[in-house]
Amino acid sequence: MLDKALRNTLHIIVTEARKILDEAARTQLQGQFGIHGNGTIEPATAMQHLSQEDRHYREQIIAISHTCMFQVLRSRMPLPN
Repeated sequence: MLDKALRNTLHIIVTEARKILDEAARTQLQGQFGIHGNGTIEPATAMQHLSQEDRHYREQIIAISHTCMFQVLRSRMPLPN
């Protein structure tokens, strides 16, 4: 078992690492793939710089984001009686 000081230090390190990874992912999604945090998705025609493989990844990311958004919206809808 870790002592309290070590747990607190580990918590701080993990929290900071998460912030760094979150910012890196956001930068990559916006800068390279044209997928913005506000939900805006740039048209595929603006993504000519992407390789075929990266275009495939972009489409997968978009599909996943749509699925997640649908699930969030569905969870907020009242259930029918």
